[in-house]
Amino acid sequence: MKKKALLACFFLLLLFLLAACGGTPASVSADPPADDPAPAETAALSEAEQLRLIAAHSEEWRIKEDYRFPFYAVSDLDGNGRLELISAVMEGSGMFSTNRFYEVSPDGTALIPCFSLEEGSSEPDIIVERMPVYVDQERNINYYIVSDTIRNGYAETYLVDSALSLQEGVICCDLLASCSILASSAEDWTISYYDRDHQEIDEAAYRSAPADIFAGCTLMEANFGWVELAEGCDVAALLIDSWSDFSLQEPSGEDAGQDSLPGELPAVG
Repeated sequence: MKKKALLACFFLLLLFLLAACGGTPASVSADPPADDPAPAETAALSEAEQLRLIAAHSEEWRIKEDYRFPFYAVSDLDGNGRLELISAVMEGSGMFSTNRFYEVSPDGTALIPCFSLEEGSSEPDIIVERMPVYVDQERNINYYIVSDTIRNGYAETYLVDSALSLQEGVICCDLLASCSILASSAEDWTISYYDRDHQEIDEAAYRSAPADIFAGCTLMEANFGWVELAEGCDVAALLIDSWSDFSLQEPSGEDAGQDSLPGELPAVG
């Protein structure tokens, strides 16, 4: 009964991701919008001024609970010149993640919370130093390839791979593919792979899903500088360190290949 309940939650999560930001990444089949109005003028704050603004608003985004161990990073996910503050927590043996995103406002006076999943929903595990990113230059959208690992003891593991993007101040998470790893005994494991339409596929198709979906986009590598904020620390200095580590660059070595999922499958058996 427990396994059926978890499977139901797993597929409900997939359905939520399909609806989270229009379902399918726009770069797959849609043409760029023809007559979108020009964005409003943004206050010309320097990076240093934006970092000071983020630090000054730390009471809005800093997680204070003693039992949680958050990490923070400064980024510019959409490349619009307005920086974001990301907070992320991963808890428990089930690797349950909670992520929050805040972006400097267009007028440069405040931080604006970006969309996040409802409380209690499973979210991508984003506390990694680097991840693949597909740059859609026509639509000016960066798709960061992320994965959510959901564990229920030793016998059940689910992977949900998504494309995370920041579009017009909204965090979107588009389903790409998923995988379930189930054990009926210590020696008997079943691994199943699914595409974004929940149709079963083989491992090769699962691993190449991001490259196939984002064919025509430019594969890059995103680097993040995650920091911890101890009590009494110099918040502004640590945010500067984090921002200095953020970059988008061409992948090198094996990262330049077609297998662009963010990590390896969990070991089984």
